[in-house]
Amino acid sequence: MSTQALNSWSRSSAEIPIKQVSQNIWEVPQDYQPGMKVPARIYADEDLLAKMRTDRTIQQCVNVTHLNGIYKYAITMPDGHEGYGFPIGGVAATDYDEGLISPGGVGYDINCIRGSSLVLSDYGYRRPISSMSLNWKSQRVGCIEEQTRFGETDLVQFMEQKPSRRVYRLRTLTGHEIFATEDHPFLTPTGMVELGKLGKSRVAVFPFEGVDYVEPTEFIIADRSNIRSLSVPGNPRQIVNELEKRNLLPLTSTSEKLPVLLKLMGFILGDGTLVFTSRSPQAWFYGDKEDLEEVRSDVKKLGFNPSRIYHRIRDHKIETKYGKYQFKHDEYSFVVRARSFITLLFALGVPLGNKSKQAYSLPAWLFNLRKWQKRLFLSTLFGAELSAPATLTGHGYNFCMPQLGQNKNEAGSDSGAKLLSEIAALIEDFDVKAQVTRPEENVHKGIDGHTNRFRLLVSTEPANLIRFWSMIGYEYNKRKAFLANVAVHYLRLKQRVLGEKPIAARIAITQKISVGSSNDTYSEPDTRYSAEGPPALSLSVTGSRVGSYFPKFDEFLPAATEGLGSSGAVWDEVVSIEKVDNFNENVFDLTTASDAHNFIANGFVVSNCGVRLIRTNLTEDQVRPVLPRLVDTIFNFIPSGLGSRGQIKLSPIELDKAVTDGLDWAVDN
Repeated sequence: MSTQALNSWSRSSAEIPIKQVSQNIWEVPQDYQPGMKVPARIYADEDLLAKMRTDRTIQQCVNVTHLNGIYKYAITMPDGHEGYGFPIGGVAATDYDEGLISPGGVGYDINCIRGSSLVLSDYGYRRPISSMSLNWKSQRVGCIEEQTRFGETDLVQFMEQKPSRRVYRLRTLTGHEIFATEDHPFLTPTGMVELGKLGKSRVAVFPFEGVDYVEPTEFIIADRSNIRSLSVPGNPRQIVNELEKRNLLPLTSTSEKLPVLLKLMGFILGDGTLVFTSRSPQAWFYGDKEDLEEVRSDVKKLGFNPSRIYHRIRDHKIETKYGKYQFKHDEYSFVVRARSFITLLFALGVPLGNKSKQAYSLPAWLFNLRKWQKRLFLSTLFGAELSAPATLTGHGYNFCMPQLGQNKNEAGSDSGAKLLSEIAALIEDFDVKAQVTRPEENVHKGIDGHTNRFRLLVSTEPANLIRFWSMIGYEYNKRKAFLANVAVHYLRLKQRVLGEKPIAARIAITQKISVGSSNDTYSEPDTRYSAEGPPALSLSVTGSRVGSYFPKFDEFLPAATEGLGSSGAVWDEVVSIEKVDNFNENVFDLTTASDAHNFIANGFVVSNCGVRLIRTNLTEDQVRPVLPRLVDTIFNFIPSGLGSRGQIKLSPIELDKAVTDGLDWAVDN
């Protein structure tokens, strides 16, 4: 299919030229689009044709004309309307030798979620699935790959329709909630299970929520004049040309590549350095080997070539006021030597050289970005420099203060406090409380003299930690991101047990499960975390203490993530599944390019919409003798078509009358 045909997906059919062949027969000529192999024909009167023009029905018919081996015409019948490939009511014949077989050309039943469901993107923002209709092809969303790691995926389909199945509201123990059709699958310990069949089960949730997407207000961050005004080695004109060639100049708040630059800026401020000499421009990145592969991938997205990852064992000798220390460290790193790359980062506010020996602050333009953009910068800085989630020694129920340290030599001490105060101001936008400590003097004695240490400390109030780890979190550090997700889930569960949310902690937590009709309910107390829990154990709700039966974080982690690897997903308990009566909204779904075929909506790991196919290694000679029996068996277990059951049952005589009387019969009955 031609590029033009692929790019036409989002357009309506209103602008497509159509000529009338005869009464009720219309045609889109073959020369309308490069790559069309036959004309597109539409069988409709003028009223039906006008309705087809309001959506993508005719455009989808045109798309079909690009298929290999298509014979004579792509056809849309009078009942045609927008589908998910072909238009519904679309017909095409393909040549036996040159053509193809399409298992889902016209479309297929889709299982959907409510339009307000928030889908997590690859950049950590969330947006209602219904808002993705116009630009879904440019979006990437988060997913769980092989059920063991977090990943990102392109989208290959966006779907919207009136629900063809009953809609239910699903709620979990830690407060996740979603509206979905009864056939929408959710990830469980036994795989994907349809909502209507979940019962009292566990489902996978992703505690990181991110922040709401808001369209940026456009302003210039860097342009030619900024680059040319810098005192750096090299030819300014050549540097500008290299950046413009990669669509990095002019750089605005709406530039497509700004999110990647924000991530790289945050990381290099934490675990990197820019070195700029006339002979050897270098941008060094340090970190875990697996995490550095992700950083390298982002460098490539900007159009630059990073080096391979280097490894060496380093011997360290450090003298502090507490004593002398010596240790070995496995160091992984890579370098980017593109002069234009380093110049751009410098222009954006990343300092050159040793950061501990100079004064610098965050660039002013960073504070004018949207919250989701600020988060990208902060999350990679924290991935590089902020401490990982950990509990207090001897107190496995409570977490240490996340802290970010900043070392400055004595001459630049004031700038260290200022920088951390600016970071604290940024995270305050997320309603996260943090404070900057007074400097700890003479912490370390190096070749440049004594070093003072400043710390940014994040408040350990549970609600504050939940906001911090679920909205900002960590990027470019899989271990920290994984621990933060589990910690958020742990704290939410702990809050419920302690009664910080409107659930009584002194009585059993009641789980209400509704399956099938709204009358099919049952209640059963869950005593694992209640006062009537295991014998000889009781719940204390004084202050912020929990009973000894409540697991410590290190004990909680393996069970909460069993079978989910380090993906960041955790198991949550279903507490209710309730039928929603009079649901009159459209429902939506996505199809992802990833083989994982899932995405994250309202925190749930849900299956995407797709076509289920059968493949076999059997030959035609082996299959053909049993083909009739095989087809009957498949149709017996896998209903096909656009619906496996109807709401109205008619006898043959009643069916004849319905067909004969048409609308009058429908109104009367």
